[in-house]
Amino acid sequence: MTGTHSGWDPKRIRQRLEDIVRYGTSVRRLLGPLTLETFLENETIQKAACFDLLCISEATSHLLNLDPEIEERHPDIPWRQIRAIANILRHAYGRIDLTVVWDTVTKGDITALLTTAEKEF
Repeated sequence: MTGTHSGWDPKRIRQRLEDIVRYGTSVRRLLGPLTLETFLENETIQKAACFDLLCISEATSHLLNLDPEIEERHPDIPWRQIRAIANILRHAYGRIDLTVVWDTVTKGDITALLTTAEKEF
């Protein structure tokens, strides 16, 4: 890990990376065996997936504050969009597009983020 930001704290950075991996693994495990149709029919699973994404987003936000250079090291990750997910989940909860939640988890965005977080350990 190479951070030069004045708030750089390796222990706190590692905690945020571990949070990303923990909640990313959780949501992938949760949705992995399901179909989109099953997901859309199950409100409990929808809420669990949204919670995991909220936690990933919060951890990403803290990580970007602690180590802003991570964006430069991994420009392929949509850091700002991941950070913004929390605002959507908090403030637009009645208007969340569940197919976007599904796609975010099942079509690569989470996988790429987890791979990057694991590389940063």
